[in-house]
Amino acid sequence: MLVWEAVEWDEHNEAHATRHGVSVAEIEQIHAARRAGRPGGRGSGDFLAEGTTDGGRRLGVVVAYDPVRRVLRPIAAWEMR
Repeated sequence: MLVWEAVEWDEHNEAHATRHGVSVAEIEQIHAARRAGRPGGRGSGDFLAEGTTDGGRRLGVVVAYDPVRRVLRPIAAWEMR
């Protein structure tokens, strides 16, 4: 099982992860609600998290995972229809 302790942001992954109209706050809501992820994703990410934001948006978020530091790095996010 994938377990993490933090979500890592910098200007590069923030710009890329939010380019489809998903905010950093919404991405973090998905990760706060789900303490596990599953292999897969769209593109270069290691894991895919799916969930619903506090505002009711259903999102998919692809993240890279650093198992040594137990850190997620969001790569892309989009609204699922």
